[in-house]
Amino acid sequence: ELLELIETREDVSERIAKIKALQKTRLVRAGDYLIALSESNAFELYCASALVDLGCDFAFVANPAHGRMSGVKNQATRIVNIAKVMEQAGRVLKGSGGGHETVGGARGAREKTGEALEECLNEVIGQVRKENPQAKIKNVV
Repeated sequence: ELLELIETREDVSERIAKIKALQKTRLVRAGDYLIALSESNAFELYCASALVDLGCDFAFVANPAHGRMSGVKNQATRIVNIAKVMEQAGRVLKGSGGGHETVGGARGAREKTGEALEECLNEVIGQVRKENPQAKIKNVV
């Protein structure tokens, strides 16, 4: 009975946003790391977290309608500081960005979200290549 009181089911809108983000996901393999890029019209942070929960090492989800994005990394992943990646994304968005080691966000110009997602990907790939210059980069999905 106690578990029933504290367990809450996610709002249906949040669940729909996560599933749609999953459908739109571009997955890139960089060495032994998986990087997910996607878009959502809401719940960007939850969508990025869900992609990491599904097995991605890094996930970046943009909301082109509102000019914002979120980034999350698996806590066991030691390379890449998401706050620094999101700072760079904020610059691309002509806005701002930041956060923490494992999670962050950025906001700015709506029309720049696609470029900002690519910048996030390039930042992570750059760090992977510092760790392993021989790492192969390829689109998975």
